[in-house]
Amino acid sequence: MVQAHCSENKVIAFDLSYIPKSGKKTAGTGYFWSGCSSRALWRLEIGGIAAVDIDNHTALHLEAVQTFCKDNQTLLDY
Repeated sequence: MVQAHCSENKVIAFDLSYIPKSGKKTAGTGYFWSGCSSRALWRLEIGGIAAVDIDNHTALHLEAVQTFCKDNQTLLDY
């Protein structure tokens, strides 16, 4: 789909999204860094990957992957 609908000028983008959670029973919840709050907050985190068409100013979503917090791992460790 990317090859059929995008121009030749494209890049891959990675962006994190967060969902606040109050409970402790949801799998994957943990403390993740919030740049807006300048501290780690309890929540779910997903990483989204997209193909960005520079000429047409559009992006096509490729995949979203949930980050699992295990034993104080950072996103880079994961």
